[in-house]
Amino acid sequence: MVAGARGGRALAGAAGRGLLALLLVVSAPLGLQAEEPGDGCGHIVTYQDSGTMTSKNYPGTYPNHTVCEKTITVPKGKRLILRLGDLDIESQTCASDYLLFTSSSDQYGPYCGSMTVPKELLLNTSEVTVRFESGSHISGRGFLLTYASSDHPAMIDDVAVFQTSLLCKAAIHAGIIADELGGQISVLQRKGISRYEGILANGVLSRE
Repeated sequence: MVAGARGGRALAGAAGRGLLALLLVVSAPLGLQAEEPGDGCGHIVTYQDSGTMTSKNYPGTYPNHTVCEKTITVPKGKRLILRLGDLDIESQTCASDYLLFTSSSDQYGPYCGSMTVPKELLLNTSEVTVRFESGSHISGRGFLLTYASSDHPAMIDDVAVFQTSLLCKAAIHAGIIADELGGQISVLQRKGISRYEGILANGVLSRE
């Protein structure tokens, strides 16, 4: 009878330790889990010779403990042109929050904080990997990046003429240009976030 009692207590102790271990695993902070390389990427639009990509939630605040990594390419034999339309990363030292471009032979960055960043980068390659990483922070929009091949530099000019671009869709929605006529859009960049109520206008549905 004594042996049975001791065996019962041993089993109960083992079960208790197992339950405690399970609780510790379940209660582990989610922020400590490894992020996948694409978890921190926002909108990405790519074409053969150009494209646009942003950090997650842009132009809202990018999330904590996230990673965005993507390789962008243009046809072989052409050079990549990168243009940073916006860069708002809270870190001043690039230790935890940064934007970095790497190719097979060169590295550009890391960029963060209030450092001076080239408005445009002409790379000696047709392929580059974009990596954006964040730690703990309070504010910051992240980044807005456009790229094009060296023989199509007009695709990222301040004056854009694109049938498929988001800027054109916004202009059509606002009634600045007609969808069937097309036209030029002059882009004025300013910091801050403009919010308006989502509505259907001129055949284009916007969202807040």
